[in-house]
Amino acid sequence: MCTREASQTLLPQLRLALLSTLAVPLVPALLKAMERQQISVKTMSFVRGTSRNHTHDLISREVDAAITSDGLYEHDSIERHELVQESFVLVLPRGTNLPCRDLRTLATKMPFLRYTSRTRSGQLIERHFRRLRLEIMPKYLFESPDDLVSAVAAGHGWSVVTPTQLAYSLSDPSTIEIWPFPKPGLSRTITLIARRGEIPNVAAQIANVCRQVLLKQVQPRIGAFMNDLPTAFCLAEEASQDEQLVDVI
Repeated sequence: MCTREASQTLLPQLRLALLSTLAVPLVPALLKAMERQQISVKTMSFVRGTSRNHTHDLISREVDAAITSDGLYEHDSIERHELVQESFVLVLPRGTNLPCRDLRTLATKMPFLRYTSRTRSGQLIERHFRRLRLEIMPKYLFESPDDLVSAVAAGHGWSVVTPTQLAYSLSDPSTIEIWPFPKPGLSRTITLIARRGEIPNVAAQIANVCRQVLLKQVQPRIGAFMNDLPTAFCLAEEASQDEQLVDVI
């Protein structure tokens, strides 16, 4: 195929929103895949933020695709590529020696730190506590995983986070303790979503790259400090035969 014919198959521009917690490993790999023409897009712009902003921007057509923890399952017009399911875990400052199986007791011993209700994680945790009839009021609320994890590591309280929120926010794993969330657990699924039928091939290509990054970079990084909780981070099923993983690592 000549250069002119190849260029006509490329999408002129794609606006991709993605979770800040995964931007560090994903963006470089997506750039490399574009340079190798493994993603059929000429120009891509990256937008960080929260899932709440991403879904609003997708519906209002301000972005073309989003890597988010809100799959918008109430909308039939959305195309979805699930990437990973991860369980929320408890994080405490190292050496606190507090009971972690009873959240009510834990909350009486140390302040609870939480994501704000502006974030998808904050909403999930808040609803889960209501279902369990747990009235645990946070002392400090954060929007950024970096700020929340740093506050826990500095000894200001305990929190509930996911493995990917820890992976690139935790500079020194020796400063915290990680415990499984008491049953019944809480989890979220990170999904690539787009408006159905608008960028089907490109969405599959991006999801393909993301799966390989999650497998080869993110999973080993999480395993280094969470090897005793192997089921807390579970990759989605491998791509189908017509969607084979490409070498972008």
